[in-house]
Amino acid sequence: MLNELLFSGGSAGLVFGYLFVWIGTIAVFTTMAEMASMAPTSGGQYHWVSMLAPPSCRVFLSYITSWLVICGWQAILSGSGYLGGNQVVALIALNNPDYVPELWHGTLLFWGFILVAVFINTVTSRVLPQIEVAVLVLHVVGFFAFMIPIVHVSHQTENGAPMEMD
Repeated sequence: MLNELLFSGGSAGLVFGYLFVWIGTIAVFTTMAEMASMAPTSGGQYHWVSMLAPPSCRVFLSYITSWLVICGWQAILSGSGYLGGNQVVALIALNNPDYVPELWHGTLLFWGFILVAVFINTVTSRVLPQIEVAVLVLHVVGFFAFMIPIVHVSHQTENGAPMEMD
């Protein structure tokens, strides 16, 4: 996919496409935040549609919105499990040249990721805030653990000598 983007739009198309998608995402989140501040509800989008739609089609639009939200939840869950499972298979194949990936390996890891997510959200729900703080700390520490070495070696050549900057 990245190759197609670079071929059809070049690097400028890739950068501007990313920026347009980012702006659109910010617009959607800003709108949803405004709706949540106006009418905080556990119902979310379908409740907002029910409040704002014309009375003649309020029930139908709320019903369609709720089904679209449910389909989105399922797509996010399955996409996350699929991505995680295939990343683990790819990392194993990258680090072990004798490994022959099979289709069922990704499927098994997919179900493993899904079961871990369900376990964390159901059985360990009382400690979920502590888990989220630990993941936040892991991300911040990981950011610096990657960025410091990258910045440190970015101005060096292969033999370790500093690069000439013009």
